[in-house]
This record gives sequence, structure tokens and C-alpha cells, in this order.
Amino acid sequence: MISTDNQRGDLDTDVPPRIDDVEAFGKDAQANLPENGADYTGATAKTDLEEIALVRKLDMRIMPSLFCLNFLNKLDQNAIANARLNGLESDLGLSGSQYNTCISILYVGYLFAQIPSNMLMSSKRVRLSLYMASCAILWGCVATLTALVKNYVGLVVVRFFLGFVEAPFYPGAFYILSLFYTCKEIATRVSILYAGNLFAVSFAGLIAAATFATLDGKHGMHGWQWLFAYADQMTVLTAPPSLVAGVVSICVGISSGEFNDRPWHITVMMGIAVIGFIVSAVTLNLPACCISCFLFASGVYSVNSVILGWVSGTLGQTPEKKAVSLSIVNVVSMADGPKYVIAMSSNALFAAASIAAAWTLRTWWIVQNRRLKKNRGDVFYAY
Repeated sequence: MISTDNQRGDLDTDVPPRIDDVEAFGKDAQANLPENGADYTGATAKTDLEEIALVRKLDMRIMPSLFCLNFLNKLDQNAIANARLNGLESDLGLSGSQYNTCISILYVGYLFAQIPSNMLMSSKRVRLSLYMASCAILWGCVATLTALVKNYVGLVVVRFFLGFVEAPFYPGAFYILSLFYTCKEIATRVSILYAGNLFAVSFAGLIAAATFATLDGKHGMHGWQWLFAYADQMTVLTAPPSLVAGVVSICVGISSGEFNDRPWHITVMMGIAVIGFIVSAVTLNLPACCISCFLFASGVYSVNSVILGWVSGTLGQTPEKKAVSLSIVNVVSMADGPKYVIAMSSNALFAAASIAAAWTLRTWWIVQNRRLKKNRGDVFYAY
């Protein structure tokens, strides 16, 4: 049975109490046998009306804010891709690999800031609501400053600090969700959070096109400058796959929580992704490439919520351990056109490796649960 004695955190307190996301049997259960209707961890469906109402209240207070912040974060992070379509490189005098350097430097800032940020959040020295809000304000200000850069050096500096101030959001958001939701609940919430990312990608091109068409050259500013100044950001021509991936991601998150399963969901969806990556790597046929985009986008993105929920559940014995593990699990990318053989092949291999890792971890938790049951333990790991 999921422990309801772990009081869910009060949103108005500085740091909510921690919820251990390992599933526990009641200590008075005879021979550690699960109750009627319970699954392998002893978890049962909610019947307490007060707890159900509390979860709904948490959903209404937490999820809209994190969804919107995630939407804006994705826009801020990728505006440079749309700006390139409006003459960013020529206006700033970029040449050779300088544009790619400006893209990559963002993730250097991420790498420096993610883990320290989550360690700070778990230290109880900051109020989480104010900390996350402050980071959002900072990344908005830094993203806007991109409109003022005049050369390559200026763009590199702004992009580095943009990554630095954006870095706390993703791992921080996952950490906050892990504080308020149980292992069976969190996958659905992470999928909703991540849908903000996918929907931002879907509508970004439309916003960029409108900005370039109406504001380019106004008041002596280029369209890409207006994009950074007012329209935040977007990524072009990927709307349908991203919209479908967002919907599939939410459905997979709900299913994973409902069945309290991770390995099978990861296997099926990553298997679909592998097929998509292989098709994309071996052909330039337009219909096949379009179908492959739907396959790998839906497969990969839908698994993120399952994996992150699993991480918070299996590595959540202490706030510090949970915070650092969630921040570590968060980054990587690559490319080479026109088929992107290296990138797609690598993605297919990593997807296959993810399937193997999921089953390895499942086997490990089964062994550990048997050992705990043999020793009459009262805590069992969800897999």
C-alpha cells in the first residue's frame, strides 16, 4: 500500500516534506503478504476521498504553472534556430562553425548549473517557489538581451549565461513533482510537464513566421531581434510530430502509473523509436521520413516521463539523493545531414541500450525485493 502517512507538502511552506517514492507494506501485514487488490509492491488504488481531493488540488496548483514555464523555457531555449532563418548569421558576421558553437555553448551552462542547483533546492536553504520564479525571470531577461548582441562574442556570452539561468528549471521541476506525488502518480505529471516542451515546438514556427512577416525592419530592428525581444522563441516545421508525441507522452504516463509498470512501457515505446531512427537513417523517401519522425518523436519523448518517474522512485531515499539523481539524468545531442546517419544510428543504439538497461534494472529490483521479503522488510521497490 502506498504510504499516506507521508504528509504531502504544503505549497505555502518554504520546503515541502519529502515523500519517499518506494512502495511500502503496512508493518502489521502478516508475512509481508499484499492486501487484496494490491500489486507486487503492495500499492492499491486510492479510495480515501480526502486524498483524492488533495491530489486534484495539487494538480490544479502545481501543473499549470510548471506547464507554462516549460512552454516558455522551450521557446527561450530554441529561438536561435528560427533567428537563423531571418539572417542572424549574416547580420552578426558569423562564419564557419561559429553558429554551431553558439548552439552548443548553451549546454555548457546547463552542465555547470544543474546539479548545484538541485543540491541547493534540497538543502532547505531556499524557498522553492521563489527560487524557481526568480530563475524564470532571469532567463527571460537574458533571452531578451540576445536582441542586443552585435557580434559572435556577444552571442556566445549571452547563450552561455542563458544556459546557466535556464538550467535549474527542468531538474528542479522534476524534483518538486517528486516531493508531492507518489511513484504511481508521478509519471503522468512528468508527461504533462514535458508536453509543454512538445507543444512549444509545435507552435513555435507559426509565431516566428508571424513575427518575421510583420516586424522585420520595424524601428531599425531585424525580425530575429523582435523575436528575441517579444515573441520568445520557436522551432520550425516540426509541429505535427510534436503534437502527436505530446498526446502519446501523456497517454503512456497515465498507463505506466495505472499498471505500475516501467520496463514494458520503455521497451514498447523505445522499440517504436528504434524503428523510426533506422528508417530515417536509411532513406530519403519523403513519406517514409515523415512517418519516421512521428515514430521516433512519440517513442522517445513518451519514455522520458516514465524514466524520470522511475528515477525519483528508486533513488528517492533522501532529498539530496533524489535531487542530484534527477539533475544528472537530464542532457545530450548531435547531427550530420542529409540522412543524419551518425545521429540516427546513435539514437537507435541508445534507444536499444535504454531497453536493455530497463530490464536489467527490473531484474535487480526483483532480486532486492525478494531479499527484503526474506528478511521481513516492509519497504519494496517499484519496477
